[in-house]
Amino acid sequence: MITTLRKILNDLRFDWENGEIIYQKTKDRHSPDSSEIIDAQIIDENYDVLDKKFNDGYEGGVGCPRFIARDKEALYFPVRYDGATWGEKIYINIKKYLDYKTERTPYPGGG
Repeated sequence: MITTLRKILNDLRFDWENGEIIYQKTKDRHSPDSSEIIDAQIIDENYDVLDKKFNDGYEGGVGCPRFIARDKEALYFPVRYDGATWGEKIYINIKKYLDYKTERTPYPGGG
C-alpha cells in the first residue's frame, strides 16, 4: 500500500501544533534504512518529505523516511519488518501503560 509520513503521523495522532520532527536525509531516498545519512534537520508540517509517497508493504524495499518526532505525549519513529514499514509511538509518561486494556506496551518489529 502507498502511504506518506504525514499519514503515518496523523494515524498515530501526532500533535502538529506542539510537536517537533527531526528528519535525517539519506543519500538513497528509496532505502533510507541502510543508506548514508547526509543531513539532519528539524522540519515543520510544510516540509515536502512529509508528502512523498512510498510503499509501506512487503512489495519492495523500505521507503519510510528516517525520522523521530515528539509531542507532549509521545515519541514517534519508523518500524520495519521484512520490508514493511509503519510508525510506532511510545508514551513519555509510562504510567499510561498501566491502563493495559487500552494501551499496550510497545513491541516493535513484528506483525
